[in-house]
Amino acid sequence: MGLFIVSCAGTDFKDPVSEFNEKINEKPFTIVLTYSNECPVCILYTSVIKDIFQTLPKDSFQCVLLKVNQYEKWDFFDSTFVNGEKSNISAIEKNALEVAKSVGLTMFPEVAILNNKGQKLYFGAIDNRVKELGAMHFRPEKSDEFLKNAIQQIRNHRDVTVSHAAAKGCYIEFPKKP
Repeated sequence: MGLFIVSCAGTDFKDPVSEFNEKINEKPFTIVLTYSNECPVCILYTSVIKDIFQTLPKDSFQCVLLKVNQYEKWDFFDSTFVNGEKSNISAIEKNALEVAKSVGLTMFPEVAILNNKGQKLYFGAIDNRVKELGAMHFRPEKSDEFLKNAIQQIRNHRDVTVSHAAAKGCYIEFPKKP
C-alpha cells in the first residue's frame, strides 16, 4: 500500500502530496513526525526527537517534521532541530495538513516510518511515556521505546516487531470541507 497520488493539473503543478512522495524517494527511509511547539506532549518530546533524528545515518534516513499548527511561530525550528546544512531533518510548513492526512497522521506528536515506496514500516507513538492526556499523566520512565526499537530493527535489516502503537497527543484540526 503506497501513498502515491497522480496529479492531473499539468506538468508544472505538483500538489503537496506528490511533492512529498518525491521526497520520500530520496532516501531508503523517511521518518515523518507531526509536531507543534504549542502542544505540551510535543514539548515533552522535543529533546527525545532531536536526539533520535540527529543520530540517524544520513545516507539511509531522512526526517520530516510536519508543522501542522499553521498559527504558531516556527522561528525556533532551525536552531532546535536542524544542525547545519548537512542535517537530515527538514520541515513542511505549507500544506503540512495535506501531507499528514495522506500519511494517516491525526495527532501530534505522531510518527510514521516509510520506506521509499511509501509503505509504512512503523506508525504511532514515540514511546509509552504518556499514560493519559486529560490530566497530562506521564510515566516517570518509559519502558517501551517504540520508535527507537523500530529504527534499530530497520537498521539491522529485520522486520519491525511492533509496527503500530497508539499515539496520545493533541488532535490535528483538519479544515472542514465546504
